[in-house]
Formats: sequence, C-alpha cells, structure tokens
Amino acid sequence: MVQSGRSAHHPPSRVIRDFGRAAGGALIFSLPMLMTTELWSLGFYLDRLRLLLLVVASLPLLVLLSRHVGFERTRSWRSDMFDALIALG
Repeated sequence: MVQSGRSAHHPPSRVIRDFGRAAGGALIFSLPMLMTTELWSLGFYLDRLRLLLLVVASLPLLVLLSRHVGFERTRSWRSDMFDALIALG
C-alpha cells in the first residue's frame, strides 16, 4: 500500500549527496557558534539534566521537521525518526 504517493527508495549516490549537503549546511551555521566562548561556558556550566531535557525536547521537533520539510519524502515515521537522529548527531 502506498501512502499518498510518497517513496523512500533512492539510489545510494543521491543519499550520500543529500547527506553531504545537510552536513555542509550544518557546518555553515554551527561553526561560528562553536567558536564563541559564551557557548562553551554555557555547555560547561549548564546543569546536565537541563542539557538532557534540551536534547529530548528537540527530538520530536526534528521528527516533525523531517516529516514536513525534510530532504527526502519518507514513507513512515520510523524513517523520519532515523533522519531526526542523524540531524541530532
């Protein structure tokens, strides 16, 4: 059964290209933040429970982003969860 014409089967070269683009975009936006002392000190002094809460709270948001505006059309929520875990990593 096909759900609304969505397909998740792509050739490996396309997946690698899309992953490379995503990693490049992540570097462009995150590298300047990683170079600031404020961000490093926030990571060192923030309570570990709050950091865990931030990661846990961001996971559903990443799944929803993957579902609605992801790089590829996915067939299931499981695939969206996998994409979100890659983005979180």
